[in-house]
Order: sequence, then C-alpha cells, then structure tokens
Amino acid sequence: MNEPKNEIAGACDATVEEPRARFAELDFEQHGFDEKELAAVLAKEESSLLAKLVEGRQYNSRLREKEGAHDFNQADIAGRMGAVSQAYVSQLENGLVSLVGKVTRYARAAGLVVHYEVSSALDGQSIPAHSAQYNVEPSPTATVPAVGSKKL
Repeated sequence: MNEPKNEIAGACDATVEEPRARFAELDFEQHGFDEKELAAVLAKEESSLLAKLVEGRQYNSRLREKEGAHDFNQADIAGRMGAVSQAYVSQLENGLVSLVGKVTRYARAAGLVVHYEVSSALDGQSIPAHSAQYNVEPSPTATVPAVGSKKL
C-alpha cells in the first residue's frame, strides 16, 4: 500500500537551502505579487534572524562573563533547549538547519513579509545582525521585551 507523500516529514532535517529551492519552483503570479521577490525578502529575513540570534547569544555571553559566569556557550544552550546536542546548536547557528521553515513557507504562500526583532532578556539591548559592537554594560533601566517578540 502506498503511503501519501508528506512534505513535512523530515522537515527538521532539511537544510535552509532545500525549502528555498522548492519555493523557487512555485509560481504565484496569479496571486498578484512577485513570488520570487517575496522569496528573496523572506530568505534575507531568515538569514538576518539567524545572525541576530547568534550575535545575541554572544552578546549575552559577554554580559555574563563580566559577572564571572560562563553559561552561554553552545553546550549550555543545548542543555537549556532540552533533548538537543551542542552539535545541533552549532548546525542551527551555521544555517544548516532551518529555524523558521514552516513560518517562511506560510508567509510566502499568504503573500506576507515577516520581520524579526531580537533583544537580550538580560538587559533589553536590541541585537542588530552582524554587529560586533555592543554596549555590554547592563542598563539598570532597560525594559526586557517579551520572550519571542517579533514584528509581523
């Protein structure tokens, strides 16, 4: 008996490039927006999110090191994520595993652009992508954003 094809099966093992390749094959011109342009914008946003998350982990690590703690390395993050290895965290940080594949697929199908904001929960500092310079002095008056905050 033939099983129905499940596109979602194995999605956790897919690389970031595989969904992008599938998106490139789709033709959504009949829906009134430039599908290829939207796909490029969504890919850029996913890449930017990844960069912000890695920068944010490194930023928090520097903050904690000033306090004498060393608990924001990949192994520590993996332990707090639960049931994932340091190698998996490394794959996430290197773009080998899609972070938001299903959100991106949904947004593309619905003709939506998704923007992500990342802030440190330690001091409220906004984390820009690919920025090596941060004010790593904790701000006593900074507001901490809600966990998972993002702009849609």
